[in-house]
Amino acid sequence: MGKGTTLMPLDQHQMLTASEQIFYLFPQKNPATGRERRQLVEQRLNEILTPGYDLEEFKVLCEIIESVFSQYLKSNRKVIKYGIGSVRDHYPTIYNEIIAAQNYRCLFCGYQFIEDESDIDLDHILPFKIGGDPTNGSNWQFLCKDCNYGKRDLFSYLQHRVAFGWVYHLSGWVPETEGRMDKSRIRFIVLARDKKCEICSTGPRDVRLEVVNNTNGLSIPTNMICLCDNCR
Repeated sequence: MGKGTTLMPLDQHQMLTASEQIFYLFPQKNPATGRERRQLVEQRLNEILTPGYDLEEFKVLCEIIESVFSQYLKSNRKVIKYGIGSVRDHYPTIYNEIIAAQNYRCLFCGYQFIEDESDIDLDHILPFKIGGDPTNGSNWQFLCKDCNYGKRDLFSYLQHRVAFGWVYHLSGWVPETEGRMDKSRIRFIVLARDKKCEICSTGPRDVRLEVVNNTNGLSIPTNMICLCDNCR
């Protein structure tokens, strides 16, 4: 993408796809030019490619991520960070489209929203400080307060060491008693990883999911699964 090139238009599906992989590819420093940006992205691409990967598909993902990164570099742009109330008031069509697509439920745990927005949080698929806040809804999704707090600034659940069973760095973690101050991160990581009930495979669009420990071990993602209300 050279000077003057229009940014690739991103829909919500593309934002979700990029957010799953972006932390792998996101350049580790700010490039001075568009050419250097391209080189940095391609360098990251080459670092993680494995034999047999569909290179063409990965190049498309690379372009999506570069487009997001280009938006991030426009630091002088004044962008308003919207909340759920502002979206509903100023963009009612987009609000209704998103919440209907989610079947009036939290995208991760399936919590069913009530009539007002007091139990709904607007989540930015790519953190606001990186992707800005395009008003076409491509970077918006609706979460319950617990899931939004658990996700916070993650691009992907794989970013966090908790995803790989490493929990001792968490604030307040006491191995002997499993006492820790922030279980929401672990809960979110399991929901984001599994995306459905372990037994019936029903997803959060249709049921409420709970995260449970199905072992006698520590409550880390490796030992935990998602179950819906019907299968618990």
